Amino acid sequence: MIRSMVRGILFSFLTLWIILPAPPAVAQTTRPEVVLSPGHGLNEGAGVIDPGAVKGDLVEKDVNLEVAQRAQEYLARCPLDVSLTRTGDDPNHTQADLAGIVNSRNPTLAISIHTSVRENVKSGAQGWYTAGGFDDKNSRKLAGLLSASIKDWLSIPDAGDLPENKAQGGRLEIHDWKAPAALVEIGDINADSEVLTSRRRDFGRAIASAALDYLGLPLTCADGVSSSSVIIGTYFPSDGGTSEIRLTNDSLVAWQAGDVQLLNVSGLYGAKKTYPLEKDTPVGKEAAWAVSLSAPATPGIYQQVWQVQRSQQPVGAKITAYIVVLPQGAKDLKEKIDQDIARLRQQSQEEMQKYIEELKQQVTAWVTQQIEQQIRQCLGSQALVGAVAITFFARLRRKKTK
Repeated sequence: MIRSMVRGILFSFLTLWIILPAPPAVAQTTRPEVVLSPGHGLNEGAGVIDPGAVKGDLVEKDVNLEVAQRAQEYLARCPLDVSLTRTGDDPNHTQADLAGIVNSRNPTLAISIHTSVRENVKSGAQGWYTAGGFDDKNSRKLAGLLSASIKDWLSIPDAGDLPENKAQGGRLEIHDWKAPAALVEIGDINADSEVLTSRRRDFGRAIASAALDYLGLPLTCADGVSSSSVIIGTYFPSDGGTSEIRLTNDSLVAWQAGDVQLLNVSGLYGAKKTYPLEKDTPVGKEAAWAVSLSAPATPGIYQQVWQVQRSQQPVGAKITAYIVVLPQGAKDLKEKIDQDIARLRQQSQEEMQKYIEELKQQVTAWVTQQIEQQIRQCLGSQALVGAVAITFFARLRRKKTK
């Protein structure tokens, strides 16, 4: 009897399990994959690297690579994956290997970047699309976006787009790529030599903008900010005033006043929490904020951390401003440090950062030395104990600030 009941329950359970619908599948969201292929720079035989077109110091393979790297820099900030088919001269691959390299990445779209040499020496960008390739319709769309974007960014003509069967040989390297693919000649090495030399970052911005337009992603996803030098100033204890923070709009879209602000993340030191952008700032130009400041009463090196925001969203990395507070009597030291800072502003940020680390030690040592001297003057022979204590606490404080 019991066995029969158990069998009945099991049968009912199994029947129910079989007829119940399966749970809905969770959609797998995949990030778009963009492949950028800088033209030339491969082994053309016997280990010789194919340079492409050459005009004086302009070598096509190098122009194409730097433009691709700049485009990669902006696209990498967005919700997608981006890779290059080469990151320098590549003696291990030939043109015949290129389709395999591209297709191994399973790209959502692929862009071949070249610099043209036209017999009629005409300025402008030219897009090429596949004919009988993987996706001719979207290839043509991508080619048109690329040449139009370069026109907008560089103010050189848009030569339009052409099918690859109009090219010499009737086929281009993009023909066998398993994705919507386009080849763009970003300019003519003769007619456009000036912009090809000086504005490669803008060519990169143009290509990144076209790729994002094609994918339907907002250009603001590539927002970024940069500073030409480390932000640092010297003060005496409790000094008040303003400091200027100058930051470059390294994005694909202009900053609009009222939409962008500078936010203090930590270390107010007399500053307000937020400062609005006072005037529109085009891409590649600097914005300046006048920030109120009240130096701490104790000598040392302090930090303010700032973040640019657009529509309440962070833009780029956080920016650190250094406040160097020197003892009231250290006028000569302040002048020396100000001279060092002015000189190092012309050097790399790495040099300035190295100097700041050295300065932390110098300021701590200077303060400790002054305190020790004062103790010796006031306490005479008993100063040694006080100096040891002061040194200990100074070192302890330095560790905490780190």
